Amino acid sequence: MNNKNAYVRVVGRLPNTGLNQNVMLRLSKSVFQDLGVLDQQVRMKMVYYK
Repeated sequence: MNNKNAYVRVVGRLPNTGLNQNVMLRLSKSVFQDLGVLDQQVRMKMVYYK
């Protein structure tokens, strides 16, 4: 929506709990703020680099 980017590092799998149901990626609070996200659920495009 706002054409901002974030480069993140995957540190592990999310635990299989109700809180993480239907969650593909969890971002830190600082990344959320830097991206200017307004809602807790957002659409994003993900690209994986090795």
